[in-house]
Amino acid sequence: MFRKKHAENYPEDPPKWLTWQGEVEKNDELLKSSRTEMFKALELFHNHVKYVISIMTSVPTVIFTVLALLRFVEFPYINPNTFLLIGAIILIAIVPINVWAIRIIKRYYEVYVSALIFATIVHSSTKDKHHRAHPWLARTVRQAHKYTQEKGVDNIDRFVQVRTNSFKDSFISYTIIICIITGASLLIGLILLFSTGLV
Repeated sequence: MFRKKHAENYPEDPPKWLTWQGEVEKNDELLKSSRTEMFKALELFHNHVKYVISIMTSVPTVIFTVLALLRFVEFPYINPNTFLLIGAIILIAIVPINVWAIRIIKRYYEVYVSALIFATIVHSSTKDKHHRAHPWLARTVRQAHKYTQEKGVDNIDRFVQVRTNSFKDSFISYTIIICIITGASLLIGLILLFSTGLV
C-alpha cells in the first residue's frame, strides 16, 4: 500500500537533471545495448559477491575441519597449539581482507548503478512510453524524485552515490552479510588465539 501510494505521488517523467539534453531519436539498438549493459553489470556484481562469500565461508570450514580432526588423530611431532595459532591468525586476517573486498564490491555495484541510471535516461528520453514500462527503470525514476525531495540530489554523480548506499538495495544487504561473517571469524579467531595460552 505504501509503495503504491508513494509511486502515485511522483511523476512518470524523471527530474530535469536525469534527462538527456535534447530528445533522443528512437534507436532500438541503443535501447537494447543499455539494457544489456545494465544486466551484465548486475551479473558482474553478483558473481563477485558470490566468490567473496564462497571464500569467506570455505576458509573457516577448512580450519574447523582440521581442528576437529586433531581431536581424533594425534601428530606426535606437532604441538596442537601450533594448529590453533595458525587457524587463529588466518581467521583474524580475514578481517582486513574482507574490508578490502567490500570496497571492491562497492565499485562493482557503482558500475551497475551507473548502467541502470544510463538505461533509465535513455528509455525515459524516448517519446514511446512502452519503453519506460520496465518496473526497475520506473523505480529508478521514482527514486530520483524521492532523493531530490528528501536528500537534495540534483546531479547524476550524487544520485549514483545515494543509490549505491541505499539500505533498500543490494550492496548494503550483502555488506551486512559479509560483516556478520567477518565478525564471527574475528571472534572465533580471538577465542582460538587465547586458547593457545600464548596470549
